[in-house]
Amino acid sequence: MFEIGKDYTREDIHTQCGGNKQAFLPTYRGKVVAACLRPELKLDAPEVILCNSAAAARAAGRTLSRQADPIPVFIWQATDKWRYVGH
Repeated sequence: MFEIGKDYTREDIHTQCGGNKQAFLPTYRGKVVAACLRPELKLDAPEVILCNSAAAARAAGRTLSRQADPIPVFIWQATDKWRYVGH
């Protein structure tokens, strides 16, 4: 699936996981399927994920907090370049 330390595009992530290509916590079929985090916005990422006040972000955060299964986590590197750091 994904290789730790390798960079992926949002299209790659979407193809493998599904969900919205722009969301930082894309959801598919009622589950959060990945975390795409920008370190300048999420200073403690990936250990801590804070959601903004937008309804969609809050809903995705609540959904993720109830999930038991791990999700792939990506950290932004540059325009459309996301590094996979593990689940």
